[in-house]
Amino acid sequence: MPGLLLWVAACSIPQQAAAIRGQDDGGDVTGTMPAETLDEAHGVTLSDIAAAGGAASVLFEQDGATPVKWENPLTGASGTVSALASPYRDSGATCRDFLSSYLRLQSQAWLQGEACLTSSGRWDVRDLRRWTRS
Repeated sequence: MPGLLLWVAACSIPQQAAAIRGQDDGGDVTGTMPAETLDEAHGVTLSDIAAAGGAASVLFEQDGATPVKWENPLTGASGTVSALASPYRDSGATCRDFLSSYLRLQSQAWLQGEACLTSSGRWDVRDLRRWTRS
């Protein structure tokens, strides 16, 4: 299973990187962060985002009930992605919100995101960013 997660994460790196940088490739992905790191204090990198996003896609391709672990061998970061709520409709697509833990060296953080089912039957992460308490 870890090999599958790494493969899924590796396949999603270009799309996730474009999403974080706010580049539009014509798809449904939107971005929120233009920098190479999402959070300088915690060192969350684009490849960490891609790994967590890949795990979120795997989570929802399965039943969405069992959390999925992720790991980024490039940075040593890891975590677990869990679904937050029931599916909902957004702009005609079925979507799910998720939360991911983020662990790297002595740092801990949380990432929040949204994944939506595409017309091709694939779960794409539309948004993924550092979770902050409101």
